[in-house]
Amino acid sequence: MLLSNYNGRGEIHMNFKESYLAGEIEFEEIHRYISQWNRSDDIQTLAKFLGLTEEEEATWIDVSDEALEELLETEKARLEEASATEEN
Repeated sequence: MLLSNYNGRGEIHMNFKESYLAGEIEFEEIHRYISQWNRSDDIQTLAKFLGLTEEEEATWIDVSDEALEELLETEKARLEEASATEEN
């Protein structure tokens, strides 16, 4: 866990998806974000709190954690490729 994603009260600054796609956390950290949401008074859905799209949420619910991770890994690879292209 990277402490830069948490403020002094243990609240998360970036959502799970942002942190994961930035390469700052491992996929397993999703459980910490879920716990944070469970302890909060946040009125948004868990999927919104995590930063997931409807497609990602459906994949997670209907298929598995591993399927969501694979979907996010594909997006991460696209972002990294686009970033590398911009640098050149």
